[in-house]
Amino acid sequence: MNGPMESTDEYRRFLEWQILSQLRRQENFAQPVGHGRYTRLKLALLVSLSVLFGVVGVTATAQLQEARQKDQILTMLRAEVDLAEVRLSLAQEYLQEVRSRFNAGLVGRESIEGAERDLNLADVVLSKIRLRIEEVQISGMPPQDETTAPMIGDRDFVGERLKLDMMVARQQEAMATRNLTETIRRFDAGLIPQLSVLEAKAEVTRATGEASAINLLIALRNQFLAGSIRAEESARRRVQIQAQNRLVLAQSLLEIARQKYDRIHEMYEAGEVDEIILIKAELEMAIQQAELKKLREQLLLFEQRSLLPPPSMNN
Repeated sequence: MNGPMESTDEYRRFLEWQILSQLRRQENFAQPVGHGRYTRLKLALLVSLSVLFGVVGVTATAQLQEARQKDQILTMLRAEVDLAEVRLSLAQEYLQEVRSRFNAGLVGRESIEGAERDLNLADVVLSKIRLRIEEVQISGMPPQDETTAPMIGDRDFVGERLKLDMMVARQQEAMATRNLTETIRRFDAGLIPQLSVLEAKAEVTRATGEASAINLLIALRNQFLAGSIRAEESARRRVQIQAQNRLVLAQSLLEIARQKYDRIHEMYEAGEVDEIILIKAELEMAIQQAELKKLREQLLLFEQRSLLPPPSMNN
């Protein structure tokens, strides 16, 4: 069961990612405009994150005391709504600023697409929190996100949230694909190095894998609601789907890391890059190799356990 703490953790990770994204974008502007507005943006994000840490602390204490009353859960979720609304407002302001810079010829189309993606993501996060509030108001229990969670009245809150996740995943996949096409065009024109193409391919791989995994979870949820799969089997297959998706992604990223290392090694031999760049690429490849090995072992262990008979009740 996914309780309120897990919902808060998800939103905290979202805010952390948003802060880093906003800071990176601001650094990419050659001549920042509206510096005061972006300073306020960073401060507001940091304040929002600090407030949420406070909510997490209060919620953790409440959970230790096993205080799961409906009003406490709703209070925490409404605090998330307040922060999500701030995040959405800031994303709208940021998009307006980026559009102004695009019209002035200071940034490219990809900057607008990135800001639009962030705005859509902020909107989806807010929608998901509101769905959790609706669920708690009806059920009086913490919101659930397992594919085996029951319907709440005539509402499938799990399915509704998965559809929102899929919408974001498809948008990110489409954006990554467009970026790859543009990156290849610029590479063919001699404007950027081949490494940029490899990095763009990695983003497509990640986005496609995420969309594929969510699509499988939606299918699994529908099978469970239709009664064509038992709860135990649904839970097992969910873990298997997620493990297999991570494995496929790791295999793709390792291949890209190898290609990247080979290219950097050629550049190093030609005296085009420093040794530290080569070492970094080698380290990235080693990390991907280790991650792939770990995932293979985990999946094998999971499959072996799935074949074991249930423990005897006589022991």
